[in-house]
Amino acid sequence: MLKTMLSKTNKVALIEGIFTQILMGSINFLILTLIQNEPHNISEFSTSIFMITFGLTGGIVGQLLLARLSDKLAKKRPIIRIPIIIIAIIGGLFTFILFFFIPWPHLTIEQGKDVAFLMALPIIWLMGIMFFSSRSIFSLYMVNQSPLLQEINLPEAQGQIVSWNQFLENFGRGMGPLLSGILLAVTSMNYQSTILIIALCILPGVILWGFAIKWFPSDAYNIREILKGRVDILESNEGMSSPSDHQIKP
Repeated sequence: MLKTMLSKTNKVALIEGIFTQILMGSINFLILTLIQNEPHNISEFSTSIFMITFGLTGGIVGQLLLARLSDKLAKKRPIIRIPIIIIAIIGGLFTFILFFFIPWPHLTIEQGKDVAFLMALPIIWLMGIMFFSSRSIFSLYMVNQSPLLQEINLPEAQGQIVSWNQFLENFGRGMGPLLSGILLAVTSMNYQSTILIIALCILPGVILWGFAIKWFPSDAYNIREILKGRVDILESNEGMSSPSDHQIKP
């Protein structure tokens, strides 16, 4: 079990999770810090409405509709999930970065509390569409990673590998705000420079997933062969213990 858990594709998923979650933890921290402080002054309540309206719906659309499309594409070729993951990471990153390069409105504190006023601004709807798109696209990352891990791990190891993956992802997500705070201090609160530096964290993950396209078939084949061997043993044992092989004495 340990040998299969340390396969090359598993190592990719584990290592990549750290870098991807550093990015995700940083983005949430940076967006909230940017829009809730001077000169934008969007209140916490208005921010929550914005997140629910565009972020939550984007995640639901991605996990329900795009997940179904992913399953359909991967039904005959499970390896197709890796390019989908790469597209999800790059696409989600690109739309998130745009958040920091569009002209956010300068608002008073009272205007930042007025949800109706904010929703009447075209720029808010543009940001909403971007946020919706980024959440929808990035949801494909999680939707496709779990089935991929199932293909390259034994049934009794899947809980363990998922726990390893979640531990490293939580570590990366916790490092994100720390790294973002340091970079904001170094760049004198320059959000554009900070997000571009943070974006470099995604490159190792993308490169590793590119290599996984080559490694995945052999790792999945090894799992299928182990399971096939177990089936053969079970069938052999069932044949040896069949009632027809024994005579029932009166």
